[in-house]
Amino acid sequence: MKFKYLSSDFLASYNSLLEELEEKQALLDTHYHEEVEKIVETEKRRLERLVPETFKAGDRVKIRGYKAEGRIVSSFINFNVLADDSDTGLNSFGPARFYPITSASDEEVVTCEGILRSYLVEKEPHAIESDWGVESVVSSHYEDELEKI
Repeated sequence: MKFKYLSSDFLASYNSLLEELEEKQALLDTHYHEEVEKIVETEKRRLERLVPETFKAGDRVKIRGYKAEGRIVSSFINFNVLADDSDTGLNSFGPARFYPITSASDEEVVTCEGILRSYLVEKEPHAIESDWGVESVVSSHYEDELEKI
């Protein structure tokens, strides 16, 4: 490909530097992602001991907003500081990969307004799922979406 204004020396140097930057950034991102995950897992274990379980495994529940009922399979702490960029398709690098938590409002964002415990609910498949041989469906729900039967 021939460029109209930029020299091949400039383009070679520029693209070489960007490739080097991408490689180094990927290494940095991997390192910090692993370190952040370690402290997040430690915090999840702490929260697991502190956040009460409204529902126990085996409880029958109605899923609000759906005509579905189900059975609680288990619960877990739903806490993640990784900024989700899957909607935009853009890749985040460096600190932008993680939600900042420097204020109470930031805490509200990463803790879903304090709703930290989610529940896995097993329910009957709908007609189409049954036609495809699905015997049960397990989905994740926040506490405020469930009502004990």
